[in-house]
Amino acid sequence: QLSEFPVIRQAYLEMLKDRLDTFSENSSVKLVVSVHGMAWDLVPNEAWIELSPMYTEPMMKDVVKLAKNYNFGRVEVVKSQDHFADPYYNPDGKYLSTNRAFLEGIEDDFDYVVNLPIEFFVENTDTMFSHALFNFEGFEDFDRYETINYSDWSVPYTKEFLVDGTHVIYNGLPVGKYNQPIVEAFYQAIDSILSQ
Repeated sequence: QLSEFPVIRQAYLEMLKDRLDTFSENSSVKLVVSVHGMAWDLVPNEAWIELSPMYTEPMMKDVVKLAKNYNFGRVEVVKSQDHFADPYYNPDGKYLSTNRAFLEGIEDDFDYVVNLPIEFFVENTDTMFSHALFNFEGFEDFDRYETINYSDWSVPYTKEFLVDGTHVIYNGLPVGKYNQPIVEAFYQAIDSILSQ
């Protein structure tokens, strides 16, 4: 699997670094590292449960390490899931939804809450429509019927909301100048098979 090739994480980290570089010192920053999600308790034999830590755990460590390079006043890093962390599929609140992570960041008065989705390479109907419906639920400026204007797929699609003084930022996915590490990971994966 691609997670066996650490270079793939670099794509997301480079995007995050470019975003963090725009924040002033002493800013308070919450980083929400999100995965697609699933109703895990209903699918106990799903391969993702066993295989994902090889990718998500080093990614979380990388994000924490990157954030330490900045003189921010306060930093928090959490892992969330975009889908299936709602009251229906997650009645006990076992899994943190991306929406809840956003709302808690607003409640905790962070200057910035940045969402870093780490399981997709490009935007798609999940990220732009379905996940947006869940992640931005309750955001006054989010219009689920608004036409998505995204014609240049070489530039990450980003979205930003200002809620009670907190900038909530969807940081997008690693397209264009950010996708070289993904291409390299695919190359390494294919090479590891063909070289046997």
